[in-house]
Amino acid sequence: MNYHRYLCVIFSGRNNLLWIEPINGSVDYTYHNDVNAHYSLIDHFLCSPNLVTVSKSAHILVDGDNPSDHWATYCDFCCPKLASRHPSCPNTMLKPQRDKANTDSYTELLSGLLSRICLPIDALTCNGSKCCDHTAVLDAYYNDVITCMYRAGLNTVPHAKVGIQKHWWTPELDDLKQQCIDATEMWKSAGRPRSGELNNIRIRCKFKYKSAIKEAAASAETAFNDNSTTICVAKTMTVSGEHGAKNLYEFREAYWCY
Repeated sequence: MNYHRYLCVIFSGRNNLLWIEPINGSVDYTYHNDVNAHYSLIDHFLCSPNLVTVSKSAHILVDGDNPSDHWATYCDFCCPKLASRHPSCPNTMLKPQRDKANTDSYTELLSGLLSRICLPIDALTCNGSKCCDHTAVLDAYYNDVITCMYRAGLNTVPHAKVGIQKHWWTPELDDLKQQCIDATEMWKSAGRPRSGELNNIRIRCKFKYKSAIKEAAASAETAFNDNSTTICVAKTMTVSGEHGAKNLYEFREAYWCY
């Protein structure tokens, strides 16, 4: 046990707190500077002893799609249910990403669901003029079709939280993200080495992915600023007078003296 960790454990004990340690088999660091080969455990959990069953219950998430130099961490706590004085938060809205849907799987699943619906034969073959006897049956059939489409979409169309999608995200970034995930999984299966070819491949993939994200975000911001400037200049260049709107240069030529 190093000196700093010893001080943290002493501090926790004297304040009736529990120092949560990483689970067995996990990496022993949360901050990682792969270029300088610097690794340290600087993200921790402190809690009341009755909230966890074992002290080694912190999970360090070594995810390939995380471009940060800090691994995410989480821990499960056993908290008693308390009566909240605050209104419950609304459910997080999810938006379907139809452009990333698997259309073949959707078609196959939807066909299977629709085949289970009984057709309203009597309503479809009814020849009565202004007949209202089958309204309820047709409404039920319509609702069944919509339900099948909804269920098929839930299983084949990916969903994402509203507001987290970046408008500048591109398919190329998706490819780089997947390459980074694959390289990280290979690195993890080899025992998470801190040197060697697998580690170098992972570092190169992550650097390329991280650089592409920064470049895409910067390009989008530059384009937005340029567009905003163009709009502002266009509005500034036009003034209104008693004879209608005129270009600022024309207005200056007509009424200003040099």
